Amino acid sequence: PTGSVTISGTAAEDQVLTASNDLADEDVLGAITYTWSNGDTGSTTTLGQSDVGSAITVTAAYTDGQGTAETSTSAATAAVANVEDAPTISSTAVTSATEDVVYSYTVVGDDEDGDTLTMVGTTVPSWLTFDASTGVLTGTPGDADIGDSDVVITVSDASVSVTDTFTIAVANVNDAPAGSTICTAQSTPTLTVIVTGSSASGTFTIGSDQTAEIVVTTDNWPGEGSMTVGGQTYTWGSAGTTVSLTDAGSYTLQLDDSYSDGGHTATVTLSDCETTYVLITGDAYDGETLTA
Repeated sequence: PTGSVTISGTAAEDQVLTASNDLADEDVLGAITYTWSNGDTGSTTTLGQSDVGSAITVTAAYTDGQGTAETSTSAATAAVANVEDAPTISSTAVTSATEDVVYSYTVVGDDEDGDTLTMVGTTVPSWLTFDASTGVLTGTPGDADIGDSDVVITVSDASVSVTDTFTIAVANVNDAPAGSTICTAQSTPTLTVIVTGSSASGTFTIGSDQTAEIVVTTDNWPGEGSMTVGGQTYTWGSAGTTVSLTDAGSYTLQLDDSYSDGGHTATVTLSDCETTYVLITGDAYDGETLTA
């Protein structure tokens, strides 16, 4: 064949190159097909990221009238130039959450140019925290967070930014009613420990709906005394001391006198506690009266 194959267009990412020819064959020119060096076929090719840095050629092929397969290849283009691409976000945002349940979503960014990406929590509700180094958005919504929470995460490369913008719908959970706890001291102390020498002890038990108050009185030398209860040791000044316990369980109370002449007394009084609630009656409709 005579003539040549040529390429027109700009050798840069995202640009289209077009093949043309002025081929002639004395044995009759057959139908021409084009195959590009990047694997594309047809009279055009759109340059992508994988073409950056490569010179592109195109080969025209046909079968002449004598049945002979003929080819002709163009001159190469300049190396395909890169075009800065915006980063993309490949993760799908988690847009639902439940009150009192941990929420978590990991933002995943990609960059076709291989640039290093940075992430910023541009709009983050107070119940959430965003770790820019890992892309993890997490938190536990409370009762005040029920409803919609708007979030914007910005992902940037060296020159271009994109945003992941979404709304998290926080569903309500029916919370147990909150009441007031009232504790009433029993009229008779549960335990009285008096140290007359160097040490004295006794045991007592706090029930699940009880608290305990320990009142220590001392003699004229309070610095000699100490009390150990619940794994904690207490000392006191001239006015003695008062200790409150709220955890249920069995306790051993020990009074010590470093001078071994006694004179300290510990009295344990239990209180019985109950939680009360406000009962509301009536129908919760517009215009209706509710009674507490």
